[in-house]
Amino acid sequence: MSRDAVTYLIVDNTTTTIKMYEPTFCLNRIVTIKKTVNTTTTIKIIIDGAGLIDGQTSITITDYLASVQLQSDGTNYWILYRYKN
Repeated sequence: MSRDAVTYLIVDNTTTTIKMYEPTFCLNRIVTIKKTVNTTTTIKIIIDGAGLIDGQTSITITDYLASVQLQSDGTNYWILYRYKN
């Protein structure tokens, strides 16, 4: 898969932290993350290296069927879309 490909991560109840590639390695990559199980598990999304996510060091998904779509600009990730159920 090329680094600019769209990647979908489906999150289950065994995953609590997702480490994103450093944005410098995946310019223009779009990533969609969705919580697909109805549990109290909070999904934390961080960057493995330098960069921010919409100005923050991490973001979370807590609601069942909630999702977030991020895009790398080569320096940071930006939230394109966020859905809360």
